[in-house]
Amino acid sequence: MSIPTNIDAEMSVLGAVISDPELFDRLQGWVADPSAFWKVKHRKIWKAAQELARQNIKPDLISLHAKCKQKYGDEIELEYFIELQSKYLKSADVENHASLVWENHLKREVGRVGKELENASTKTDAKLADLLISYQRHVEQILNLQPNRDKSIDRIMDEAQKAIKEGTNIVEFGLPFLDHSAGGMTRGELTVIGGRPGHGKTTLMLNIVKSLVAQGLRVALFNREMTNIESIKKLIVMESKWLKYTDMRKKVLSQDVLDEIDKMTPFIKEKYSQLRMYDDVRDLDASIREIKRWEPDVFIDDYIQLTKVNNAGKRDRRFEIEDIMQDYKWIAKKTKASGILISQLNRDIERRIDPTPTMGDFAEGGTIEQLAESCHFVFYGYNFDPREYNPRMNEIIVKKARYGTIGSYKAAFNGDKCEFKPWEKESDDLP
Repeated sequence: MSIPTNIDAEMSVLGAVISDPELFDRLQGWVADPSAFWKVKHRKIWKAAQELARQNIKPDLISLHAKCKQKYGDEIELEYFIELQSKYLKSADVENHASLVWENHLKREVGRVGKELENASTKTDAKLADLLISYQRHVEQILNLQPNRDKSIDRIMDEAQKAIKEGTNIVEFGLPFLDHSAGGMTRGELTVIGGRPGHGKTTLMLNIVKSLVAQGLRVALFNREMTNIESIKKLIVMESKWLKYTDMRKKVLSQDVLDEIDKMTPFIKEKYSQLRMYDDVRDLDASIREIKRWEPDVFIDDYIQLTKVNNAGKRDRRFEIEDIMQDYKWIAKKTKASGILISQLNRDIERRIDPTPTMGDFAEGGTIEQLAESCHFVFYGYNFDPREYNPRMNEIIVKKARYGTIGSYKAAFNGDKCEFKPWEKESDDLP
């Protein structure tokens, strides 16, 4: 079986750069990695061209030959550069040649990974999942290969006009105290909700799930800390008019409670049919895989500090959080979904005189605030000082809103009913 290569296409691409260095940026858009070239000599020339470009030097015949001589000695003769130059015809579709070089590279990679996958499939191997993901990514790149990745302004404008008129680019939380700052979430962006344990961030997240499902949206929820069953318990309590979460937790199950649960079961099944919950997906790659498979309108990770990053080695945890944020950002853009990430806050907040959360309280560094579209904090002051704070009030603090305004919003909170509602007046009681 022959190896996918096209030496003439490789020579045409290199010859084009030597003849017209202004083409380099366009061609590098196709051939980003020198390893895409099959011939080792071609890889070295392309790498030298990349180094010249980074130094703002045009990779013409003289400069490129001098750079290669500096890096590789007399390994690549001047005559070979002249031969490459002769391979380039101005009438030729050199971008098509560049795409062919990249396509052959991807085919070789798919073959290589496929062989490793075949070998690994015959034995129990922890690398199997990693190989599957690598194989899938390479295949996707080939399927998405096209003559030109650039979109014309006409097409982009048409897409923007449609999104504006139909509102398809915005996903509303459906909760006024969250939507007030920016009108909701943007598809392709990430929203982060932070809070200390016991402040209601997971309960707030489930209130958001309830609202999203009511809008007819597809939702994927990754439960890292809580089980799927506990999430369902809270949803049952939220949807029931009188069930209480403490009764469910303590198994105070009278016949009336059991009858209510029986009544709620078909209702929950029907209403939440567009919800997928996962409490056995531990690592980031598996989470990305499920998002690709389900293609939800919104995906939620509760919470990211418990997400395992494959092949992380002994790296500092803040770098793993950076990988998590960047990969979730990528999949949100790719699938046109909105992402909600629940984050833990540092313990230092509990030692301060003013325990109100700030951006610096995110656990493991500042990558979270940099990549998020908006950052919300859940602050239940009653946990810090029962004398000063109302037990019925929770505070939603917006510290970042890329497309809106920051601010603080009161929310009526009833932990036993797993409920967040708009705050109207201090005397209000939740049912």
